[in-house]
Amino acid sequence: MSSTKNFQLWKGDQLPANPLSARFAASVARAANVMMKGPLLLWQFWCMRSDLAVLAQMDRRELADIGLLPTDIGNALASIGPDKTGILARVVNERRHRRQQ
Repeated sequence: MSSTKNFQLWKGDQLPANPLSARFAASVARAANVMMKGPLLLWQFWCMRSDLAVLAQMDRRELADIGLLPTDIGNALASIGPDKTGILARVVNERRHRRQQ
């Protein structure tokens, strides 16, 4: 009887799962994921902030030339989401389409 029980445990070439080791493996995988993605996200954040810093240094006329208002920079910084420059690009496109109509 024990031989059939052992056969059922090893069916499918899988070891019996230990809940503690499964949780540990999952937490190690999450930590590795964060450690790999962290520097990439930090680099993307830094690049977007430097792009916004250039826009923030422009005066009202320079911003108007590209279709932005000074308040748009503040609104983009206050918004939730990683892509602040994408938000500004959408604002410019929406204004352009409204003017054409």
